[in-house]
Amino acid sequence: VPKEKQSDCNIDQKDSHMVITFSKTESEQGEDKQVFGSQAYTDFVKFYIHAVGKRNERILKCRDLHQEGNKLCVYGFKGVTIKATLRKDGRFQSFVESDHWKLINDLDTIIENTQLVDELEDKLFQVEVERKKCPKATDSTDLEKPSYYELKEYIVNEYPTLKRE
Repeated sequence: VPKEKQSDCNIDQKDSHMVITFSKTESEQGEDKQVFGSQAYTDFVKFYIHAVGKRNERILKCRDLHQEGNKLCVYGFKGVTIKATLRKDGRFQSFVESDHWKLINDLDTIIENTQLVDELEDKLFQVEVERKKCPKATDSTDLEKPSYYELKEYIVNEYPTLKRE
């Protein structure tokens, strides 16, 4: 880019790079889908999501994009929820269909997926998918099991402080 055409942004272009990857999942091979239909939207919000989930889980359909440091640029229309925006995007796994996930900003700010995208402009987020909880015991055989475990004698002999405990 000629010097007169460069913007005044504060990025050291010598040490910077950006890779744009266009890829389709196996199910989309050979299909051309229009993500948002034929409606014309003008008020949109652009935000970014880390390609790897908070607990290093795979959140994207395309395996090639699941790498630390990759960020996805997401466009959402004002007045639409985060959940609906990620569902329509098409790059995310099926977790977006559930209510058990949220966005994390700055490692501590939690944004529920039911909120609108209106305030997300130019922010970077990480997806946190809630872990599935084990169902409580409903079987009578499970209820009869003791809620403690017996400590073996040879272990107690190895650690004398355990006798006091």
